Amino acid sequence: MTVLSQANSYLILRIVNPNDQKYIRDVVETMGEEEARSLPNLNTGEALLSGLFTRIPVMVHVEKSVSEGSHEEEDFLAYADKGKRPELAAEAKSAYAPARRGARWTEEEDARVRTMYDSRENFDAIALALSRTRMGVIERLRGLGYEID
Repeated sequence: MTVLSQANSYLILRIVNPNDQKYIRDVVETMGEEEARSLPNLNTGEALLSGLFTRIPVMVHVEKSVSEGSHEEEDFLAYADKGKRPELAAEAKSAYAPARRGARWTEEEDARVRTMYDSRENFDAIALALSRTRMGVIERLRGLGYEID
């Protein structure tokens, strides 16, 4: 099974806006009127599956996550610290830390992002080099006074 083979598959959560409901009915070919009328009444954790990955629309209930941590990655890093290879845990932490949302930019990162942007590197290359997201790079450059469309 490939990702492309799952195109036109939908996991639909609660939708109350009539325009959004109409759009879903128009786009999802297997969606009947009965399923469409049920969309505003879905509870938390309920979803309607429809599209190529199921023969008929199916109502499902998604269980609450068993993880009690705020981030699975942080749970993993804490677990990795207790392992037999602390150097790998340290490497994972250093690679993961800057990519977290809200992670502060260091002066060194600010200097690197300026240099790379000034030398016409594209946003994706900068994000990859700094282990940041593309939008994070763009927002930081704007914060540093660059005018970016």
